[in-house]
Amino acid sequence: MNEPEYAKRYVPVFLAPSDEIELVEKLRSKTPALTIVDGPFWSNGQPLISQTIAECNSPVVYFWDREAQPELPHVVDRHGIVRGPSSGVVIQYVRCRLTSESLLSGDIGVGYDKHNKLITRFVESTWHALKSLNREYLESFDPNTGKLIKRGIREFIVGPGAADLVQSGLALKHSESSVYYRLQSRVESE
Repeated sequence: MNEPEYAKRYVPVFLAPSDEIELVEKLRSKTPALTIVDGPFWSNGQPLISQTIAECNSPVVYFWDREAQPELPHVVDRHGIVRGPSSGVVIQYVRCRLTSESLLSGDIGVGYDKHNKLITRFVESTWHALKSLNREYLESFDPNTGKLIKRGIREFIVGPGAADLVQSGLALKHSESSVYYRLQSRVESE
């Protein structure tokens, strides 16, 4: 057996609730055993399962392919709190948050053993589904003046629902900092 060789995949995302629905539909078409786990903490050693992301109470959900990993490992701490995996055999999605003024970014990430062919296939199909949602390049701007800061920002996945929110007047905001984005304009700045 090969020694584990770890790989990481990570992408920041702007996904509206409609994009989450579309993502799960795309994932289920390639991964019929897809299960959505509502958060890392479980009350009894069994993961809290949801049919949709919208049903989840946790701001962090996990995509789990039951064919690739039939049982999820977990640990019980000295206080009896059960914690499931956050990577390795599941893909973590930190959900975007919608406020009255902006959609705050989330992210999707996983660290996994590249020799595990089933998990690798799950990761690859998830990234393929994510990339198929991406509609736009972004540009950063000053929210006070509206002045362009930087064009051609490509590291985010921007779902079509998120793009529609921007068209309706909301800004995209990085959740960890005061960096604001909008859809890249078609006209070069002066």
